[in-house]
Amino acid sequence: MAVSDGVVILLASFSLVTGTVTNVAEGKQAWMSSTFDDNHPASKAVDGDTRADDFSHVAYTGRGRSNAWWKVDLQTSVQSARVILYFRTDFILRRNGVHLYTSKTNSSDPKEGNLCLLVTGRVDGIGIPDVLNVTCPGTWRYLTVYTGTGNNGAGFALDFAEVQVWMCAPGQYGANCAKDCSSRHCKTSSSTCDRISGACPTGGCDAGWMGTDCTTVCAPGQYGANCAKDCSSRHCKTSSSTCDRISGACPTGGCDAGWMGTDCTTACTNLMYGPNCVSSCSARHCKTKSSTCDGVSGECLGGCEDGWTEIDCSSKCHAGYYGQNCHLKCDDRHCTSASCTGDGACSAECEPGWTLRDCTQECPSGTYGIICNKTCGQCANDDTCHHVTGICADGCEAGWQGDLCQKGCGKGTFGSNCESRCGNCNGTCNVVDGRCLWGCTEGYNGPRCSVELPLCVAKIGVIGRSYRNGYRNGGHAAAGCCSVHVSAETWKTEMDSLKWSRSKRRKKDRLH
Repeated sequence: MAVSDGVVILLASFSLVTGTVTNVAEGKQAWMSSTFDDNHPASKAVDGDTRADDFSHVAYTGRGRSNAWWKVDLQTSVQSARVILYFRTDFILRRNGVHLYTSKTNSSDPKEGNLCLLVTGRVDGIGIPDVLNVTCPGTWRYLTVYTGTGNNGAGFALDFAEVQVWMCAPGQYGANCAKDCSSRHCKTSSSTCDRISGACPTGGCDAGWMGTDCTTVCAPGQYGANCAKDCSSRHCKTSSSTCDRISGACPTGGCDAGWMGTDCTTACTNLMYGPNCVSSCSARHCKTKSSTCDGVSGECLGGCEDGWTEIDCSSKCHAGYYGQNCHLKCDDRHCTSASCTGDGACSAECEPGWTLRDCTQECPSGTYGIICNKTCGQCANDDTCHHVTGICADGCEAGWQGDLCQKGCGKGTFGSNCESRCGNCNGTCNVVDGRCLWGCTEGYNGPRCSVELPLCVAKIGVIGRSYRNGYRNGGHAAAGCCSVHVSAETWKTEMDSLKWSRSKRRKKDRLH
């Protein structure tokens, strides 16, 4: 038998289970285009009698008309109901060309609504089964049997024994209405449902179930509502490709960092972090405070407060360590006490030569001693002194002496560590370079008055005049002789003495 409009005709027998299905067509109002006689009214096809082997059991329209139709009002709406039509078996010439239409309203047009079935086959009816069994989809109330085909040349006519419209009883659905609506696993429970599919309402299935009617358990590796989640997509600390089909719960150990929930598929909020999202961002000990953080690591971007370590600054320093990220050793401090807190601050003062709270920095340049309260002396080469002892490593700057180079040179000394003696100065010398500040004593010359001069002798002449080897201009030294500056009076005395000596020598020479 052929099928038109893609409608599949099921010809297998329909086994009915008492109490699970109802024939809603039986006894309902029926009418047709015309009647052959009073013994074959439209109601014959809904009287519950399926005998079809005799003309007396059938509804029969008049013959010779332009078309023929029969209609029943189910007086209730049905969904995808099963229709069974029993053809007359003692005369089969009127089977070919039969149409089944369904509609929600009654209309004068017999072909109004949706075509459920078109029977096509041999004109003599051979090969067309005695019973049609088909599901007419959609929601409808009226069923029309129609023909516009005259197979025996006697015009259009219909004759058949019974029409049944089977609908599951309330609370039943599926093939032979064998399933209970209350046995489904819908997220929204209901004791009634679609009589064909049993489809759950909006919301789908409970966790662990899938399918239109939510009666199929999740396949391995799937879980949750409608089995829409994959076990392998969870963020469990211990990974697994299989899981509980309902909850998808992760095994012992919980979630990876940054995730929470029974199945570890919910990301941490920006206020929490770590495995199972149990750590609070605001509870960290970051140097820069923040109530939000990375959901996985909780990392403190600016490092930790003193005394805390780890990427999220959640662990105190181990014994013997302190400072930011605990990278400093307590033993490296120079405290006079052994206690060591998170910031490494010394509970007492620092050892001499050290400063800062944790006593880890040498005294600033130019200072030394306890709390760096002493000033370095005058060290050589503009160097600073030792931060602990105050001693200048390369000795003192010129003009200073002592271990600390804080004592100036004594009278008569100068230079580095005051180790040099002043020359023949009138008064003292410069303590730095030894220059005589007030000139030299008689008979010495040079910047430091350390050069001894020879006795100058000049030929006798008139004072104040130039001599070949002598003096001139009131006592200023001539070139080639003494460079000492003497007064005119001293010069005259010296010259008088020289004249007397020479006069005495001449007298002696004459006596001899």
